[in-house]
Amino acid sequence: MIGGISMGIFSGWRKHRHEEKDQSTATTPLSTSRTSGGPQVQWTEEFEQSLYVVRTDQDGNAIVGGANGFAAKIDPAQNTLWSHRFLSAIRALAVDHQDNLLFGDISGDLSKLNRQLDTEWTNDLLNRYIVTMAADQLDNIIVGNVTGQSVQKVTKTGELDWTTSFDAPIDTLACDGKGNTYVGSNGVVTKLDADGQEQWQQAVTGKLQNIVVNDAIWVATSGVLFKFDFEGNQVWSTSVGGHNSLLAVGPSGDLYHVYQTNDRQTAYERLAATTGDLVWETTSDTSALPVSVSAGKQGVYVVFSNSTMQRVSEK
Repeated sequence: MIGGISMGIFSGWRKHRHEEKDQSTATTPLSTSRTSGGPQVQWTEEFEQSLYVVRTDQDGNAIVGGANGFAAKIDPAQNTLWSHRFLSAIRALAVDHQDNLLFGDISGDLSKLNRQLDTEWTNDLLNRYIVTMAADQLDNIIVGNVTGQSVQKVTKTGELDWTTSFDAPIDTLACDGKGNTYVGSNGVVTKLDADGQEQWQQAVTGKLQNIVVNDAIWVATSGVLFKFDFEGNQVWSTSVGGHNSLLAVGPSGDLYHVYQTNDRQTAYERLAATTGDLVWETTSDTSALPVSVSAGKQGVYVVFSNSTMQRVSEK
């Protein structure tokens, strides 16, 4: 209940891939398959700072945020286009539809920068430990935090619009194209409308990792992938192996699923947009845990717990 508002390992994937579960909660060189000349690790880069988050812009560049206020923009050819220091660690960032950058740090400051890195505004009214954020279809920013156990909507001009309080810290959130927000907190997915009012809630099993939206709501937890429709009905769920299962949506609407396998490799899977059927799978020998993933027109970027970032693409 919201306070303040009434409101695979890979063989495991194959085994369960087409099973419809009960609507209640269920539970180096590359090796590639199902593609010819398919996905490849294009490069891996090590950074001096720990990395916490990656997002892609409209051109397919990667924007990363990390410890000690570090942020940088890396192009697909592995060139650093710029780097910047904020006052404190960057745990959350978003890129809006105009390629403006939104950075949220652990002190609660939310900053909007344009493509030239000029600061459009800074909002320090949140005063919360920001851990996740997303831009809606009108480029308002939806922010989730730990210390305030709440979600805030900040307009594209920097004003605080509303705050919705939860009973636990916010783990993840995502927006659809109609102003709704899907919030993951304490094992529950909640849909909020454009005014921050609760529409429905659904419990999931496993630790919430992240939520993404295309034609449906997709939820990754520590052991299960879920698909919900926009009315909150569970379409299916499937068990996955490994650790730190994460999802991203690419430009075509296809899903990218990244996780650490039980033998400490990194698994990459591309899943069809509507059905979730496997398009291709590949592994790299990166043994660190994936902590954030983003997909764009130049492929998939993943940042890992060992301060590295990897780019995988089919080109």
